[in-house]
Amino acid sequence: MSANEKGTWFIGEMHHGVGFPAGFMQDGIGYSARGVFGVGGRISGTFLLCHALFSLGYGGFLETTATPIDSGQLERSIIDVGGGFRLSIPIVGRVRVYTDILAGYGHILTDLSLGPYERYDMSYGGFALTVGGGLQYRLARFMSIGVRGEWTGVLRNELVDFATAVLARPQSDSAFHGRHAYFVSATFHF
Repeated sequence: MSANEKGTWFIGEMHHGVGFPAGFMQDGIGYSARGVFGVGGRISGTFLLCHALFSLGYGGFLETTATPIDSGQLERSIIDVGGGFRLSIPIVGRVRVYTDILAGYGHILTDLSLGPYERYDMSYGGFALTVGGGLQYRLARFMSIGVRGEWTGVLRNELVDFATAVLARPQSDSAFHGRHAYFVSATFHF
């Protein structure tokens, strides 16, 4: 977008990609997604853009497990909802780099199945924090494409991760359970 074009005030984004467990003693790669809605614009007298954001994120992980007695599956889902801010900086031409921080509520669901009859479920939630950033290319006035990386963590309110204990793995001492994720994204400007 050139300097003479009228700017837009709202953004709507969809991010899809891969995620990796963080703070869990769990292997595997999973699917991650994030939806973002924002309102904002150029900071007067500067080239910087600032947006207030509302966001909903998801990460899911599945791992085949084994104990000395049985094998099974460990499945985790992380859902977060929150708000925050984004700061964008035009780099060259239609390319921008951005960073954002989001805070809100996160919920973690864990399901561990061992053999045909043994099943464990756990669910907890709490304060969630997401720190992310990315690179966007403005295809047209109303659309950008890009890449994004982020870390999302939910503050632990459980002293022991039961799935890790059942599988006889060492416990993580991390204060947050969550995910690292890497996305491709589409942003609509209106």
